[in-house]
Amino acid sequence: MGEALVAPIERFDALPGFPWPAHAWAGAASGGLTLARVDEGPADAARVVLCLHGNPTWSYLYRHMIPVFLADGARVVAPDLIGFGRSAKPVDEAAHGFARTSCPTARMHPGRRCRAGLSSGSARPGAANASWRSEPRTRCSASR
Repeated sequence: MGEALVAPIERFDALPGFPWPAHAWAGAASGGLTLARVDEGPADAARVVLCLHGNPTWSYLYRHMIPVFLADGARVVAPDLIGFGRSAKPVDEAAHGFARTSCPTARMHPGRRCRAGLSSGSARPGAANASWRSEPRTRCSASR
């Protein structure tokens, strides 16, 4: 994929209402770039809530919802899509198009389907949300 920038993790320390550490993942699906995510709750939870953000937000958007889902016993996965939040930011502007930002989360969890997913309700949904909605058969998946 090429060169990428990653903000020092300490820049995200002490954010109000956001105590969750970033879990990093990198692989072929992300072009080798580091994708950060909040991944909290029981790994074997009956329900998984996938919280997808739009543009220009990141998983911090869900800081008020995550505790509610966790209190209900769900597992919560809130990725920072490539180019946002605690994830890598490609230097090459061509890497920030629809094809690149379609959700790599589905490729991280092959064979799973999403039962409960949230996307940003912002007036300007990001490319990832547009791609996620336009491809219902290949939705980002995190539920067993």
